[in-house]
Amino acid sequence: EISACLVGSEMCIRDRIPWLNMSRILSADGWLDARMLDGVTGYLRIKTWAPSDERSSSSITGPYFERFRSELDSAMAALINAEDLVLDVRGNGGGSDALCAWLASYFVPEPMRVYVLRYRQPKSLRSGDGFDNVDRKPATYSRQPGPVRTTRLWVLVDSGSFSATDTIIHILTRNIPEQVTLIGRPSGAGVGGPQTIGTLRNTRAVLTVSTCKAFSVCGDLLEGAPAEIEHPVQWTRNAITMGKDPDLETALRLIGEKR
Repeated sequence: EISACLVGSEMCIRDRIPWLNMSRILSADGWLDARMLDGVTGYLRIKTWAPSDERSSSSITGPYFERFRSELDSAMAALINAEDLVLDVRGNGGGSDALCAWLASYFVPEPMRVYVLRYRQPKSLRSGDGFDNVDRKPATYSRQPGPVRTTRLWVLVDSGSFSATDTIIHILTRNIPEQVTLIGRPSGAGVGGPQTIGTLRNTRAVLTVSTCKAFSVCGDLLEGAPAEIEHPVQWTRNAITMGKDPDLETALRLIGEKR
């Protein structure tokens, strides 16, 4: 089964290795996993920022969001004693920016600089107009009410990390760079609010376009510009067949060297 999946994505390969397909202990939806690896090292795996299949706004601002935020708070409570936290967002294709910003607020003090968005107007999606016809809008999100943690963060990233995952990577690396270390491979580098505008008649392919551009607070375009990976890691066939996780192993080695 593993060899048959080598032509697929890295996540496809990893999820077929029993040791790496970690149990999901906190949520019935299986979108996160929190555990202490030892007395002072935590592990938080977040598979998606869109845990529900619900596509209405309630999944971000209503009861769905409240539920997922509560589950995230429970996970963080289980990690209260972590001096080092491995944040695993590999293969996380995105979802709610509000949810990822909520997690970031556990570590980033006020003011938490997120990004600036420049939106297309609805009619411009089909007319071909650019983004310059709409003023930039700063993004703001609610915060968790507790104290800010000074936990060292070791973030596992790969090319499947996209959208809201790029958002939290940006928040962490721009606001608390001294606490954050990126490990793995560059992210997908896109946070542009994709929106479906139609289906092609013959192929039935769904056409999706970006509805906004995201800029850093300094004015740098974030699309297509992944954060620099401080410790690049490449997977090998041997590591895969032996059931190893080179990214996690690198994080634990670096944590040991830091202590």
